[in-house]
Amino acid sequence: TKFRMKILKLIPNRAVAWHCLGGHPEWVDTQIYFDLTGDAKQTTLNFAHRRWKSINGVFPICSFDWAHYLTSLRMYLEKGRGFPVRD
Repeated sequence: TKFRMKILKLIPNRAVAWHCLGGHPEWVDTQIYFDLTGDAKQTTLNFAHRRWKSINGVFPICSFDWAHYLTSLRMYLEKGRGFPVRD
């Protein structure tokens, strides 16, 4: 599935927020947020995927997948090796 997103917010090195315009029908009109905070020693990523119309359907699968991707990102940044999805 190809997704179309509109940028709602873009603050370099701090935040990005997207509004889903197209792709999977259950994603349409949802919003995805990435916010970074931190100092010279550490960075915290706050993530949210909001405005779902239902917690049924693909919501549980997407929640699991986001957790997987974010854990992989953390491992890559902290240990130099993540676990990306391979085709």
